[in-house]
Amino acid sequence: MQFLNPLLILVFIPIFDLGLYPLINMCKLNFTPIRKMATGMILAGLAFGLAAVIEVKINETDMPRLVPKESLIRVLNLAKNPVQVTIQDKDLFQQPVESFQNPAEYSKLILNGEQQSLHFTLQHQGLTLSFNYTVKEKSVYSLIVFEAEGNLSSRLIKDLEAKPENGLAAVRFINGLGQDVNLTIDSKRFMAVQKNYSASEYSLLERDIYNNGKCITETGEFPLELGLLDFGASYTVVITNISGGAVETWKSEDIKANNVHMAWQLPQYLLISAGESPASMKSVLQAGWLLTVAVGNTFVLIVAEAAPMAQWAEFVLFTVLLFAVCIIFSIMGYFYVSVDPEDLEEKEEKRETSSRGNMIGLVTQKTKL
Repeated sequence: MQFLNPLLILVFIPIFDLGLYPLINMCKLNFTPIRKMATGMILAGLAFGLAAVIEVKINETDMPRLVPKESLIRVLNLAKNPVQVTIQDKDLFQQPVESFQNPAEYSKLILNGEQQSLHFTLQHQGLTLSFNYTVKEKSVYSLIVFEAEGNLSSRLIKDLEAKPENGLAAVRFINGLGQDVNLTIDSKRFMAVQKNYSASEYSLLERDIYNNGKCITETGEFPLELGLLDFGASYTVVITNISGGAVETWKSEDIKANNVHMAWQLPQYLLISAGESPASMKSVLQAGWLLTVAVGNTFVLIVAEAAPMAQWAEFVLFTVLLFAVCIIFSIMGYFYVSVDPEDLEEKEEKRETSSRGNMIGLVTQKTKL
């Protein structure tokens, strides 16, 4: 998308010069150069404001940013009945977790140090079981509750702490069968997962529909369908059973997929390119325009590198600064006396004509003498 800004500027110059500005002149509007510059600032400010709104929308699918002594946790109930989960001294999971319930979001754990041993209590069909797990700060966990050989058990596993980069999708498997499995996602992805609810590592994949996988067990080879693995999402796929010659799975979305299309960048580029486009490509004007762009880019670099701000906050800062500069510029422009370049050319031509006449007179008088 980097080439789009200069390309749009080159496109807008003839459109403005041959279309927009003549139309404004036909409407008898006094659109002076000062007003053009102020309008460009407003358009640039609107572009940054729109960028801030889109950035906030993008961040809605990101994982929460953790600070020291904070962690995230959720419960995956893979048992057949609801389970009540209690963490000692923590006010979490007030309602029983239903069987194979996809958690809406993670719950925040406040620790008393860099790591803490927590006491978990599970209540299931009148039985109470207790477990101790050590949780580290700035980490994300899933507590898996399952039934193995008729008994309720649990396992605490680590999840991804941030979205997969470059729009990739991440997927891992939990083997709920009583036998080890070898999985083939596509022609390049192979993994082995041990029995009794062992979990694999995450694998990064391109966005696609994966319905041609294979699950190989001691009893044979079975087709494996994962469906769509979307941009920037993270998934946990639980292998629950093999029935009718097919593998039965349950898929949970750990991190939500990206839901903002890249085409939403186009309105920002249109606005800021319209604000940057000069009336013509005269050398002096173009040089000054490029100089201001260079100074602006330097300021953006300083803010991006020196100030620890969120992306959306940077856009809001630039929006406020642009509108502040626009107000100051408008006040200065109010007292500025605008000069039409055509009037200057006419005066210059008259001055040159008058000078030629005087020179001719001098030559004539000298000849007579």
